[in-house]
Amino acid sequence: MKKNLVLFYLLISSAAIILGSAYACAQDYYPGREWENIGDPASIGYSAEKLEAVQQYSSTISTAALVVLVNGKILTEFGEVNRKFLTHSVRKSFLSALYAKYVNDGTIDLDKTLGDLGIDDEPPLSDLEKRATIRDCMKARSGVYHTAEAESHGMHELKPERNSLNPGTFWLYNNWDFNVLGTIFENLTGKNIFLALKEDIAGPIGMEHYSLEDDRSYKTNRSIHEAYMFVISARDMARFGLLFLRKGIWDDIQVIPPEWIKETTAYSSDATVYRRDGYGYMWWAAKDNNRFPHFPIVSLPEGTYSARGAYGQYILVIPDFDMVIVHRVNSFERGNYVYPAQFGMLVRKIIEAGPHADKPLPVPSKSEREMLEGLYTLDQESNISITYENGSLYFELTGRPKEEITFVSDNLFFTMRSGLKVRVSRDENDRINSLIIYQPDGLHKARKN
Repeated sequence: MKKNLVLFYLLISSAAIILGSAYACAQDYYPGREWENIGDPASIGYSAEKLEAVQQYSSTISTAALVVLVNGKILTEFGEVNRKFLTHSVRKSFLSALYAKYVNDGTIDLDKTLGDLGIDDEPPLSDLEKRATIRDCMKARSGVYHTAEAESHGMHELKPERNSLNPGTFWLYNNWDFNVLGTIFENLTGKNIFLALKEDIAGPIGMEHYSLEDDRSYKTNRSIHEAYMFVISARDMARFGLLFLRKGIWDDIQVIPPEWIKETTAYSSDATVYRRDGYGYMWWAAKDNNRFPHFPIVSLPEGTYSARGAYGQYILVIPDFDMVIVHRVNSFERGNYVYPAQFGMLVRKIIEAGPHADKPLPVPSKSEREMLEGLYTLDQESNISITYENGSLYFELTGRPKEEITFVSDNLFFTMRSGLKVRVSRDENDRINSLIIYQPDGLHKARKN
């Protein structure tokens, strides 16, 4: 018996050593000039058939390019992965990364105020607004609600009145903050942002397609601070995501200090006002502490973070799965858009193909579906209609387009266009009597007619 136990422990120890070595190899792998593909997905627990379903789903939405990395290697790709597309707001996470080197060497002090730095705008900033620090701007907490470049009407409408809030006290996704950080970076480092990106990040990690001609600065005289954008390929974005996944190390070179990555990608602000979970320093951070998920449809572990841009540009980093997902949409052509719920469904399909799969999405029975169908009164001016057409359930709010529904549990669903989160409420006889709609300002009930 004792001999058998000794043999058992030896076998367990040997297995641990083998698994540990395999994990170390995965953690140490970086692509050279050419990427390496995972030849046999089954070797790391992924289904080739289910990955094919990922490709098929990508072809039904406006995905221009998709790159999925596991263990630093390409698990699956789709579309024009080498073509350059506009970053949109993904640019902000790149700028956050550029700050790392200069904060680390003392060139930039995050606690300097706009007043200390001589930062102003047109119309001018107030004394209160000039009290905001660089750190406040990085956390989208400046309290400066000046008009900004590359700011949508919706973003502008969410802004409070100028001088109504003290710097550092309120989070709002604010393009003025992100744009002024570009001005501050160039003023303090003496470097053009795009040159710094090439020298400090693109060069060291071997980006294949980035060049200095790829900048797309945006200025329309809404502010003196430009919106710094550029075009980049999905594969080069994947290198950037992998750099963060590897805590700033690339082939034994510490490109970005690990402390900076930990601080900037961690949750520091609640993002309920944007129907999101959390925000760090120009990165969105997964945090299971409010009524909204990191992305609709899919559950992601805390420690996950993402860069996001308009129309469906994403870099999603999932450290628990050693995974990076890059998604691109061709915004140069009108009408192309992948909604967050569609991306969430895509991510769910990717995860379902591997060893971290969640339980399958529920499908309502015929009786449940028929009970759900009908008209619901939200308020005096708005109704919700639930209908069943061509094998799918649809949600239609007065004055808005009809949206397909996807259930994530027996009593919870998301709408696939606007990403509304809706809970089904029942009476004491288990009959559906209302819908509870999750909104930034709270829960809203729609009663069944």
